[in-house]
This record gives sequence, C-alpha cells and structure tokens, in this order.
Amino acid sequence: MAVRISQAEDHESGSVILRVEGTLTLEYARLLEGMSHEVRGRLGRNVIVDLAGVAFLDEASAAVLRRLKQQPGIALAGCQLYTRQMIDATV
Repeated sequence: MAVRISQAEDHESGSVILRVEGTLTLEYARLLEGMSHEVRGRLGRNVIVDLAGVAFLDEASAAVLRRLKQQPGIALAGCQLYTRQMIDATV
C-alpha cells in the first residue's frame, strides 16, 4: 500500500491535521515534512500530524518524523506503539 496524506481542520483548536495512512517511506516522510512546514508558514496555524493510519515506517522516515516533532507548532498524534518506538529509537 502506498501512502495517503489528507488534510483536515480541527475546529476546536484551529489546527490543521495532516492524516497519514499506509507505508511511510523516506520519500513520503520528506513530503510530509515539507507539507507541514508549508501549512505552518502559509496559514500560521499549528499542524497535527496524525499517524494512526501508518502501517509501517522505516528508520529513515522515523528520523524525519523525530525531527518534525521537534519543530515549534508541529505535533505528532495517533502513534501506535511500533511507530512511537521507531521515532523515539532513531538518533
């Protein structure tokens, strides 16, 4: 399965949600990173990256997500145990 990234709005917080589904490879992780920065810069709103639908990610994409979660105004949500462990273990 390829990756699917969709955009929604959290009306309560005013944040933009980027939902990720499928297998996250380095190419798509970099695309997600660019989208997050573009939305944050263009709209000036916080971004929530929802990873609940991620079935698999590799070390390289986990490193991109780790870097992304350290950016101001960008948060990761919906991490399954495997996803969270991969992101936290990446140095």
